[in-house]
Amino acid sequence: MPSETKTPARPPMAIVLLCISFVILIWAGLLYDSKRSEDIALQQGRKDVSNLAVAFRENITGIVSAIDQLTIGIAADHARHPDDYSIPEWVKTSPLLQGLALQVGLMGPDGIVRASNLPFHGRVDISGRPHFRYHLDPSASQPYISVPVVGRVSGKWSVQVTRRLTRDNGRFDGVVVVSIDPFYLSKFFDNVNLGEGGNALLVGRDGIVRARRALDNQGLGQDLTNSELLQKVQTASEGTFIRVGKLNGVQSVFGYASLRAYPLVVDVAMPIDEILAPVRRQNITRFIVGGTATIAIIALAWLLVRPDNRDAGQPCSAVGISAVHKPQFMSTRPSVMGPLMSSVPE
Repeated sequence: MPSETKTPARPPMAIVLLCISFVILIWAGLLYDSKRSEDIALQQGRKDVSNLAVAFRENITGIVSAIDQLTIGIAADHARHPDDYSIPEWVKTSPLLQGLALQVGLMGPDGIVRASNLPFHGRVDISGRPHFRYHLDPSASQPYISVPVVGRVSGKWSVQVTRRLTRDNGRFDGVVVVSIDPFYLSKFFDNVNLGEGGNALLVGRDGIVRARRALDNQGLGQDLTNSELLQKVQTASEGTFIRVGKLNGVQSVFGYASLRAYPLVVDVAMPIDEILAPVRRQNITRFIVGGTATIAIIALAWLLVRPDNRDAGQPCSAVGISAVHKPQFMSTRPSVMGPLMSSVPE
């Protein structure tokens, strides 16, 4: 009796494991590429913020140096005629007064305003203001850059850049003051996109905010004495770090740079969400493609291992069995030719 042929069974488990391996490889690659892309974007964000901080420092250095040279010139002019407190004519035509300086004034040794390029009425006494009292110490470094205050002559928020006036014998003879618009100091960033939560600060070494990119008064005069920024400045003149901002409450990349000639620090912050936004949009697209590929692999695996496909070989086996047994089946039937052959005469 002929032996029966068997169709080998499909290995569904091997197919499932192979498909799972493909899915794992796809998502491992996507996750690795996503993390790598974010790391590169964050590293580039650090460089961008650091470069902006250095550029901002150079901009502020140029402005403060020009103002300081103005105070030096006025002090030298006053030393030639110390009894005459008057603003030199050349100061009134100086381009620095166009939008930057709010006021130029001279105060006597008693703290009373003696001269100003702005009109004032009556007796204006600033003897109690820090930017005057600072110069009572003859050994104090020059110039002095005050915290933001509302000027008693200008009536506006201003940062006072002041320098000591002395007579030939070294006796204290008052103070020259140039009042700067703090909002002008941050105009450098008018055409720079720092993101919705971005920030740029000019901070004194004393921790007080002198100017802020945002055109409001809320950030002026705030105390950052205990901030990480001032701690970093103690160890390095410039650098970057990541933390939640004290002023905006958003996790950001901070870049800072200290001014070499003045006790000031510039600080630029860009929110991490803003830095990573383009990369995250790309990652969403990649994950959509990865999800589509995963669904396709799962569908293919299901088609290969479903019961209909595994049983597809059974009809062929049945045909094979019937073919093998057909001769025996036919041999058991009564012979039709038998009676006919017996009736034929020999």
